[in-house]
Amino acid sequence: MKTSAEIPVPSLHGSQALRAIQTCVHCGFCNAVCPTYRVFGDELEGPRGRIYLIKDLLESRAKPEKIRKHLDRCLLCRACETACPSGVKYHELFEFGRVITDETRPAAGRFIRWILRKFLLSKRLTSAAFFLGRIMKPFLPHFAKSAMSNSGKRSDPVMPIFPKRKMLILKGCVQPGLDPEIDRKTIQVFSDAGIRLDTTEGSGCCGALSAHMGAENEAKELIRRNIDEWFEKLQSEYEALLVTATGCGSVIREYSQILADDEAYRERADYVGKRTFDPSVVLLKEKGLEYQKSPSAENIRNIAVQNPCTLQHSQNSSGILEQILQQAGFNLVPEFEPTLCCGSAGSYSILNKKISLEVRTHKIKSLMHSSPEAVVSSNIGCLIHLRAGMGIPVFHWIELIEIKR
Repeated sequence: MKTSAEIPVPSLHGSQALRAIQTCVHCGFCNAVCPTYRVFGDELEGPRGRIYLIKDLLESRAKPEKIRKHLDRCLLCRACETACPSGVKYHELFEFGRVITDETRPAAGRFIRWILRKFLLSKRLTSAAFFLGRIMKPFLPHFAKSAMSNSGKRSDPVMPIFPKRKMLILKGCVQPGLDPEIDRKTIQVFSDAGIRLDTTEGSGCCGALSAHMGAENEAKELIRRNIDEWFEKLQSEYEALLVTATGCGSVIREYSQILADDEAYRERADYVGKRTFDPSVVLLKEKGLEYQKSPSAENIRNIAVQNPCTLQHSQNSSGILEQILQQAGFNLVPEFEPTLCCGSAGSYSILNKKISLEVRTHKIKSLMHSSPEAVVSSNIGCLIHLRAGMGIPVFHWIELIEIKR
């Protein structure tokens, strides 16, 4: 294991961290919206405290192994960035701290993260696991049953013979196995709007999983492979890349930041990022579309919308889902604390289960404030996490709507 004296400070991360530290005025507004500060009531478990810790790390006054625990507990929900009056880019500061502290992580911790990454990045392994899970579903615990509640074989979407337009759709790592209906329904809705959605075989994981577990080089290799697969297609026959999981979409939109020190890929990364959208953003801009409830949702009236942190704090696109769902005929009931994280945060719910469940408890109380009949989200991680703890159905929003023909 490397000691703190042997850890090189990456110049790019270091300069970004320094800018974030210099921007912070230590007002504490960030702590008011931080889910882990709420759980622990400890300054070091909030953004302001972590900023102090990373400042000490940057100035070589703190050892990475001493602050790693506090950074590991951060959900990186980025609610602090939305609340910050000074515009501190906390995630840039956090990434600097994560890169440095991961270098001193004990071998056992690195091995657990390696095993988890390799399993989730392997479509063969995850597909086999989900197939076995569906067979054994009656014998699984509740949280595992709820994870696959919408899984199953469905009819293929009807594609337009002469589509007016074409876009790409990301085929994710986990979502196709856990809830294949999401992509199927998205393809059908866009087909009804005259837009053909195609997947690409050469692309893979968006890179979020590797980046969130400290495998920075692995994440960058995955990102470069995706850019190689998408760049020319987006320049020629496809006008956009749609991503049905907001967690993945947020990372792709920030590819140019992740590859900021890569001259060969930086501009192409920026091009891909600027053409990546959540399906709701594209649909809302389309003129003349009318929405209605899906047949399976005819009896659902009152719903609560869970805007994932990646949609409202990273993509700054909150409020779009609500407009589409209202047009389809749903009554949207208010959430008590709509900016509160659900506690999923990708692999966080596995690596920090106890904290994750406590954060989820607060979120469920917020969502149930106005007694909805169902909850909708736009991120597979949030969906699965909430399904396991709620007593009402939780859907991806695209599953509840259709376009009037």
